[in-house]
Amino acid sequence: MSLGELVKTVRALSPQSTLGGAVTGVAIDRKGYQSAVFTVITGAIGGTPDATTCAVQITECATSGGTYTNISGATATLTIANTVAEVNLEIGGNLGFLQLSETTTFTGGSTPTLLLGATCTLGKFSGLYPV
Repeated sequence: MSLGELVKTVRALSPQSTLGGAVTGVAIDRKGYQSAVFTVITGAIGGTPDATTCAVQITECATSGGTYTNISGATATLTIANTVAEVNLEIGGNLGFLQLSETTTFTGGSTPTLLLGATCTLGKFSGLYPV
């Protein structure tokens, strides 16, 4: 059995240049999977901000279009360009859909931007939903 048969990687947040503020990723159906790793990647910081913070929160919901709530402890913070952060989750008892929320904050400077994107790798396929 190959690794590709044991995991599934999906887009969590399309690569983009953000001017700051909140961005919400796509709804991820975790059906049959018992773990997830969200990988957030920042690229170049444009403009001249004095400081940059990229705060990530993973949320869950019973339906793809419903109201998502935070998963306790499922966070990451990135403060420099060209950085990778991972949020590892055991999701066996969680609701059916996961989603990444990201908030970029710039301090000072002019015309700041941040390149970022994210993926989610689902693992421990059980074929059961929910567990």
